[in-house]
Amino acid sequence: MAAKAESSHPSPARQLIYKLGVGVHPMVKQTLDAEGWREWTEEDGEGWNLQWKSARYSAREYEDAQPWQMLNHIPRSTGITRKDSLCRVMKKMRKVYGNVYSFCPLSFIIPTESPKFHEEYERTVVEDAVWICKPSDSSRGRGIYLFKSLDDLQYDATCVVQRYIDRPLTISGYKLDMRLYVLVTSFRPMTVFLYREGLARFGTEPYQLDDITRPYAHLTNTSINKLNPETDKQDEVSGAGCKWTIRQLRQHFRTEGLDDARIWRRVSNLVIRTLLAVADQVPTVTSCFELYGFDVMLDAELKPWLIEANFSPALGLDCQQDRDVKIPLIRDTIKALNYEASHEQQLEHQRAARPSSGRKRQSATTQPHLPVEVGGFSRIFPFNRQTLAATSGPRPPDIRLVLKEVARVSKLAKDSASDQSSLIDAEGGDHVTWYLPSM
Repeated sequence: MAAKAESSHPSPARQLIYKLGVGVHPMVKQTLDAEGWREWTEEDGEGWNLQWKSARYSAREYEDAQPWQMLNHIPRSTGITRKDSLCRVMKKMRKVYGNVYSFCPLSFIIPTESPKFHEEYERTVVEDAVWICKPSDSSRGRGIYLFKSLDDLQYDATCVVQRYIDRPLTISGYKLDMRLYVLVTSFRPMTVFLYREGLARFGTEPYQLDDITRPYAHLTNTSINKLNPETDKQDEVSGAGCKWTIRQLRQHFRTEGLDDARIWRRVSNLVIRTLLAVADQVPTVTSCFELYGFDVMLDAELKPWLIEANFSPALGLDCQQDRDVKIPLIRDTIKALNYEASHEQQLEHQRAARPSSGRKRQSATTQPHLPVEVGGFSRIFPFNRQTLAATSGPRPPDIRLVLKEVARVSKLAKDSASDQSSLIDAEGGDHVTWYLPSM
């Protein structure tokens, strides 16, 4: 069996090979081709290096993956990517760990939690509260609507009802949210990279709370706003395609005198805490990674709110901002997987760490690949020795220790009044990676 694996392992001199599943956007193929890869054929057998699918993998596919092969999804890491399961896990985390998990809007799973929602609705009716209803397993803004009266709540499947963020940050009167890209290369230890670029997505009608029936004012999904016949008139606000890049947004923050560094520290903390919520559910596996699309909204006080986390985020290229962000994103994702390392060294290293059962599980002594930056990605976790140790090894992650370190280092960063890419943690003696370096 070992001889067979040895013979099918591609040598460093050979061209890297990718396999694509059904429905993967052509841009992935085009980007890999441009980087010198070639597409798998049946003649290659098991000699591929990367498999990329929009759908989930089976347990057998993870079992069969060789040490030099990578799958683009991590098993059991999608507990935050359905609206109902995200609601469930965030409630659990807030109950256990307190207000550090107050970055999700108040939410209820309907019909399961209808009695609790009705109780909250009656309590807030004097506030003239606005609620938003979302189907639990849909995307691109489909089926979403706002309501004030219980009589307007209509559903024919499981949905999530949330307290609407009615005082969002606006720019020139238009509401926006952010699509941020998060790459997780491991949950043991938890290793998280945040892409420095992303997309700010605007509504295409001025935001006004007195009319909640206008989707182009209240929803920022591009798939909805591109249907607005008035979209082309919004170029002076959001550019073609009703989008800015995150680089443009951050420059706007600085121009307006907003504390850009503090905003991004808070956003990074939100990402770390969200991923911690599923870290103990993920088995210790190698040969896989996950690219999430996090949707985050800032309110008028610049507090970041997690709207949702997306499995297989859309890679469509509808405008120049999409091309400027998503093509480099895929290229840098591949770069972060460390295919430039010697395949022979990688094979020997993982063979030595492989348990006798034959499962491809990472040993606690394996040294992870933890660059501070790869292309446009910046590592936001682990950010010191304590957080590395807290999520390493076969035991469940020490979430309390990690949350304590996140709070401590965030205060250290704030007190440093610095916008540098790193700082020295005098207490821990560590070189701490900064949350998002200046652009």
